[in-house]
Amino acid sequence: MGYYTNYEISIQKHNSVIDVHSEDFIDMVVTRLSEISDYEFDKDLSQYGIKWYDWEEHMRKLSSEIPSVLFIVNGVGEEDGDIWRAYITSGKCQLESAIVAFPPFDESKLQ
Repeated sequence: MGYYTNYEISIQKHNSVIDVHSEDFIDMVVTRLSEISDYEFDKDLSQYGIKWYDWEEHMRKLSSEIPSVLFIVNGVGEEDGDIWRAYITSGKCQLESAIVAFPPFDESKLQ
């Protein structure tokens, strides 16, 4: 058994002059991430329904190798409410859980 999660990774320049959207750069990231993680990534840098338990360690390693970019990893787990985002750069990670909130009742919105 295991826990399945959907992962979507995006890249931003952060403190870099690298064109993070160039085909060569994306190819390099895909290749390196596939080597580090043992998952085969495509150019869209997404994986759906996988058990990538070491994602944070792998992304920290990748970001240490390319310290001038910001990787954003969005995750959605199989349990309700398991939605999170990680910001990773220079081998450091900020992990945030989604905050789901409902606005208060507003009688004027009744239809």
